[in-house]
Amino acid sequence: MSLTDKQIRAARARYAKGGISQRALAEQLGVSQTFLFEILVGRVRPEAGGPLHTPSDRLFSKSDVVTIRRAYATRRVTQVELAERYSVDIATISRLLRGETYADVGGPISEGALTKPRSAKLEPRQLDHVLSSTDGHSDLARRYGVSRQLIQQLRRRWGWTP
Repeated sequence: MSLTDKQIRAARARYAKGGISQRALAEQLGVSQTFLFEILVGRVRPEAGGPLHTPSDRLFSKSDVVTIRRAYATRRVTQVELAERYSVDIATISRLLRGETYADVGGPISEGALTKPRSAKLEPRQLDHVLSSTDGHSDLARRYGVSRQLIQQLRRRWGWTP
C-alpha cells in the first residue's frame, strides 16, 4: 500500500504524541512495522513533513562503537566475531563500520579497511567440508568464523547442490 503525504504526516504526528506502538500504528496503516519505522525516522519520504522520530535507545555506547571500529580497522577481529561478541547480526556491525549508523560517533570509518581483501579464512579441507556438507549456510559460517554470504558464494561458485 502506498501512503499519501497526508497519511504520513498524520502517522508521524500520532506516533510523536505517544500512546501507540509502532506495531499498532503499522497495523492501522496496513504497512509493515519496519516500513513504518523508516517513515517515522525520515529515511522514507522525508519530504512528506511531520515530526520525525529520533530513536533514543541505541544498541551500543559511544565507547563500544569506537572500540568496534578500531578493532576492525586494525584487523584484529572479523565482522562475524564482532557480531557474535555483541549479540547482533552482521548487517548491524557492517552498517556501524561504514558509518551508516552512529555517524555522530568517532572511530575509524576507513573505506580502505573495508574494501581491502582479507586473507583467505578457509583451509582446503574446510572448503571441502563446506562443499560436501548439507549443513546450513549460517551453521557453517559460525563454525568457520566467516560470513554466511561467503559460504553461499563459495557453494554457488563451485556448483553445490543440497
